[in-house]
Amino acid sequence: MTSKSFLILTVLISCVAITLSSTNSNYPTINLANLRNFLESVKPYSDLSNAFYSVKGLELLGEKFQPQTQAEICNLVKLKIDKNSIESVFFGLSLASSVPNCVLPTAEYQATINKAASSKKVADLYYYSQVAKTAKQPIDSKVLSKSVIDALKTDSSILNQGYALHIASLLSEGRKTLFEMIEDILEQADEVDKKFLQYEGGVGTTSLVLDGIFELSAKMKQFPPKFDQAKLTKFVNYLTSKRSPTNARSAYFLLKASLKLTDNQFHIPLVLNRLSSVSVSSDQPNLLISITNLVGASVKQVKLDVDALSAKSSKSTLLSAKKPFTAKSSDGTTYELKLVEQQPEADFYTVAISISPKAPAQNDKRFFLVSNSVLVKVTTVVSVSDLQIGVGDRDQGLPKLSSLQANQKLQKN
Repeated sequence: MTSKSFLILTVLISCVAITLSSTNSNYPTINLANLRNFLESVKPYSDLSNAFYSVKGLELLGEKFQPQTQAEICNLVKLKIDKNSIESVFFGLSLASSVPNCVLPTAEYQATINKAASSKKVADLYYYSQVAKTAKQPIDSKVLSKSVIDALKTDSSILNQGYALHIASLLSEGRKTLFEMIEDILEQADEVDKKFLQYEGGVGTTSLVLDGIFELSAKMKQFPPKFDQAKLTKFVNYLTSKRSPTNARSAYFLLKASLKLTDNQFHIPLVLNRLSSVSVSSDQPNLLISITNLVGASVKQVKLDVDALSAKSSKSTLLSAKKPFTAKSSDGTTYELKLVEQQPEADFYTVAISISPKAPAQNDKRFFLVSNSVLVKVTTVVSVSDLQIGVGDRDQGLPKLSSLQANQKLQKN
């Protein structure tokens, strides 16, 4: 038998609350501890390539190797180095330079070094230049510059162009032509979702190219005019989206580029994140944020003034004028603002935030936020003023409703 009874429940509330789902997630930074753990995981070393990227990456993180590890590295180099390969010689000599008293028969590699110096391949010229730097051998800058330009005519892959930038940063002359390539290199980046810029070859190649641009720009004492903060932001978005690399090479170049973006002469991106709850109200009026560099550390070069420029929803406004945040930590990473002065309309509000260096560095234009706003949700209290309930039969129309009092059971009719 099919039941025809039904239940009607009516609720009258005194105000309407906005119930909205989660907000934007915080902007990620490059976690140095994670990169360190990944580079450590490459041990024990079995080949020179992985050993190089691991050892050099850990050195960038301040690692000091124990004598036993140093001996293992030196023994690996002596066992694995191929004196007929300029790449192998580069890895071997670089690793040996990280180990005290690791003496290699450099004279045995000189024929390979000389051959690479006149190679028609950009990669060979790159390894040659790095070997010459490590071994403190002189470089004929004019000849090497011409060799690189000629080699690029044969193979101008983005990786080779990245190598060319690093070679140019070691030259005493002939750098200008290679520096002028940067504008074209930037045009070759693939844009994804109008948010990311990246190069074919993934995060390792993209990081290598970015590092090369900054290295060469430092030597030229100028930055490519078309490489603005908006374009750099898209590269940073890509790097942080690939912050968990899958091989030692990518981890090394990602680390190198990330550290470069925390301290250079031209552009230093900063990361804004909300630390407090997404919800603010008259009872919880404060907004707590953090501002760090790309690796999640405090900004060492300057002290910052941080201001909220506005806080708006599609229907309402929280702030009518610019309002300063108050520094809450001695390292200058945490800032707080009383955002809610009186109960506003419940909604999502976008809080626009600006930074500027304090005096005497107030004219330093290097620092910018890769994302300059956070989202907050203004909530309101909901109270039930009346609740009515009734049970009826579908064939007999609407039932009689009875009010249900707070903290009391429903009485039987």
